[in-house]
Amino acid sequence: MDYKLVYGVIFLNHRFALIFLIAHELKFKSSKHSVKSCAFSVNQWSKIMKKNKKYYSGFSLLELIMVITIMGIMSSVGFVSLQSSKVDSRLKAAQGEVSATIKLAQSYALQGKTQNIGGENKTPCGYGFRFIDNAHYVIFYNTLLGGGTCAALQINANGRHFYNDGTVVSVDMELGSLNNNVTLSLSPFVSADTEVYFKIPFGNIYDGAGAIIGTNKTFTFDYTGITKSITMQSNGSLIENN
Repeated sequence: MDYKLVYGVIFLNHRFALIFLIAHELKFKSSKHSVKSCAFSVNQWSKIMKKNKKYYSGFSLLELIMVITIMGIMSSVGFVSLQSSKVDSRLKAAQGEVSATIKLAQSYALQGKTQNIGGENKTPCGYGFRFIDNAHYVIFYNTLLGGGTCAALQINANGRHFYNDGTVVSVDMELGSLNNNVTLSLSPFVSADTEVYFKIPFGNIYDGAGAIIGTNKTFTFDYTGITKSITMQSNGSLIENN
């Protein structure tokens, strides 16, 4: 057995040297000197290990590169997963906020919530919801100027949506906004296209033109090109779409 050759391999990389040594011993296992050779080889290996400890301790460059590569891949996968989770949570928050605000406006109409109108607590003609731009929304109510009744006023479509003239006044009351750079996906933006109006006392639902909503109305939210939406059905129920 050529121990100089084994020693040279050990100097380069002790792990491969061990493999070589074992392979060499197996090759001559059937020889009559195999037991003696093996014993001598193990002893020689032990001495070399102790003598050259400073050369084989730690990791090889190849092993370090492999570990760093694996860690880089795992970090990339984790980062992508984290980003995806962040986008999803922000869009879900927008869905929840807008759904809750629309339901609040609807509940105001159904309960006939009063407002301070002209220094007196009065019941408005109805409550509505609308976006005022791609990131801000508001609950409003309609009231009368002068005489007349809501029933008479709302025969006209102008009394059933956000409108201001000499008779009808729409008053913004509760402002909200989409957070975390989420926006309403609507281009070009038209506030009336986002409007929902609930007539008192039964909560009848009208659109931005004062017409009864006969089809579903969808609000789509965007964050970095990824979207989620909510749908308001003609019966007033809200569905948060995945």
